[in-house]
Amino acid sequence: MAQMWNQEKDHLKKFNELMVAYRVRPTVLLPFWNVAGFVLGAGSALLGKKGAMACTVAVEESISEHYNNQIRTLIEEDPEKYKELLQVIKQFRDDEQEHHDIGLEHDAEATPAYSVLKTAIQLGCKAAIFLSERIYIQYACGKFPTPLTQGVGDVPFTQSLLPEDEVVCSAYVSDRQLLVRQKPVHTLVHWH
Repeated sequence: MAQMWNQEKDHLKKFNELMVAYRVRPTVLLPFWNVAGFVLGAGSALLGKKGAMACTVAVEESISEHYNNQIRTLIEEDPEKYKELLQVIKQFRDDEQEHHDIGLEHDAEATPAYSVLKTAIQLGCKAAIFLSERIYIQYACGKFPTPLTQGVGDVPFTQSLLPEDEVVCSAYVSDRQLLVRQKPVHTLVHWH
């Protein structure tokens, strides 16, 4: 457990460094996810060692899948440009897979209602990823209360009003331009 904890702290430190290097702002939901992660960890620990391991298996499997999706996206886009980032994500994915396997070795599947618990935790993880990606984009475009001159971190965005209350925002994330068209009911995202 200590080794897994130390690896997770290293992952967090590296991702904080990468957010600065790639000029990416974290989701506005991060404080909520921190509390949810603590509650999930504490709650699963109340089920005993097997419950904690079941939680580990569910979370690490979800995170490994998320990393694989990120790896595929970066390879499709420009593997040479993202060579260093790909190495980091692959290493972290391998660490998470190792944590998953440790959970299985420590009787995670022997937890009462294991499949129900695992499914519920993984649905929560997928929802967290889904919401974090979308709320970050909406925040970057001023949908949430923020000065329109602020942008994403130090990355400025421009906003132009269209008929009705449709808004187009443009933010530069790394070297790609993100255009988001917001209508009252939905958001369309286009990368250029």
